[in-house]
Amino acid sequence: MIKKSHIIIYDMFGKNVYYSNINISPKIINVDNLEKGIYFIHVISDKKVYTEKIILYK
Repeated sequence: MIKKSHIIIYDMFGKNVYYSNINISPKIINVDNLEKGIYFIHVISDKKVYTEKIILYK
């Protein structure tokens, strides 16, 4: 059985700017609509939570 995972991107103010349910890997995320700045990406599965800071330069 394939477990669903979630990808969430938050801006520096904690606002959710991207959300996606995924059930396969790898996943390509298009961030062209986001402004330059610092964001936090959370990948949440049934067993793990992975968080990484990303910096967008435009």
